[in-house]
Amino acid sequence: MTFTNIEKSVLEAARHEAEKIVKAAEQAARDRVAREVDAFRHEAEQGQQLAVRAAEESAARQLLQAKGAQSKQLLEKRNALLAGVFEEAGKRILELPADKYEAVMARRLTRTAGKDGGRLRVHPQDKPVFDKLLAAWNASRSADSRVTIDDGAPLEKRGGFIFVSKAYEVDQTLDAILGDMEYALAPEIGAEILHE
Repeated sequence: MTFTNIEKSVLEAARHEAEKIVKAAEQAARDRVAREVDAFRHEAEQGQQLAVRAAEESAARQLLQAKGAQSKQLLEKRNALLAGVFEEAGKRILELPADKYEAVMARRLTRTAGKDGGRLRVHPQDKPVFDKLLAAWNASRSADSRVTIDDGAPLEKRGGFIFVSKAYEVDQTLDAILGDMEYALAPEIGAEILHE
């Protein structure tokens, strides 16, 4: 073999080895770039998922706060409307003609006093109605089961009475009656008011 042929052979072998090295380096570079791109995508996806989760949690908190505020407003509105309903009912009872107001109070007194005697605390403006009511009430009762008006302890607010016996006391003032009714009927009336 001549020197030129040897030189060609060596160069050919070197070129062939260089091509293998270049191909291997290119493949290694492509693999590295692919790994880095995958890592970047993974980090970006994680960042995006974290951002989405944070946004969803923030939106959920804001929605919960908005629902809470709305529920509070609805409750306040319902309570105001309910209070208005019972305030109007109280006014209407006080505006009843004397005979109808007396009939309402007579039913209340019958349920409250039963056969017991005692005293009624009433507002001075209601005294004429109760004087008439008690005149009929006491006509057929024994002396110890009669009911009288306690002039020494009048009610400050008009409407209803407080019955005081030897053993017990029952508040039948308009405020107490309507308060009990409001408490008992609040859920039902509140639902009706809010659906109008």
